[in-house]
Amino acid sequence: MEEQTGEDEGNTSELILTLGDDVDRCLYEVERVVEEAKKNPTATGYDDCQFHSRQLIRAIFAFIEAVTFSTKLKAVMYCGKYERGLTDVEVLFAMDREYEITDKGEVVGRPARIRLADNIRFAFVLQERALGTAEKFDANTEWWSNLKTAIKVRDRLMHPKWPKDVHITGEEAVAAVNAYHGFRSQVVTSFAAIKNMAKANNSEHLSIRVGVIRPEHPTL
Repeated sequence: MEEQTGEDEGNTSELILTLGDDVDRCLYEVERVVEEAKKNPTATGYDDCQFHSRQLIRAIFAFIEAVTFSTKLKAVMYCGKYERGLTDVEVLFAMDREYEITDKGEVVGRPARIRLADNIRFAFVLQERALGTAEKFDANTEWWSNLKTAIKVRDRLMHPKWPKDVHITGEEAVAAVNAYHGFRSQVVTSFAAIKNMAKANNSEHLSIRVGVIRPEHPTL
């Protein structure tokens, strides 16, 4: 896998900040129109709430998908650095790539078709591998259940067949927001642990290097 450059990481960080800001703005608009509708219930207020709720769901999943991809790549980088032992297939899926042989006998690559929930779990597995921990993600947590509910809503919005498919209930909007906060907390907590591990390893390596150098260079 090609190593991410500083420019790549900067662009990824900028993308995630932009998408996170989108979520914040959409959430603000949903809360605003809900409060206005409480004061002055109208059909227009209901339509506004539905519009901003749909925008919120889309923004949340744009953020989640971007962060999932970035999480996988960074975890692979740390796994390589600390020799955690990933297979070639795992690295390919981390890059959202898969390969097949055509009827002409040629090998061609294409975007991997991975269900979102499975892809997120894979990202968490890579984080756990990077940490070298036996502790596993608890799929019984409430936000994970909310995420699965929200994914169904997202899929319904992406492929609507009937008017009801684009209707967002209050419970569905709340589930999506809870999933967003839970996902974000999980990723941030794991990478904080990975960075602390990296910092500790760097300090240990520095101590070893200094210990070797000092006898030969008394002035250090």
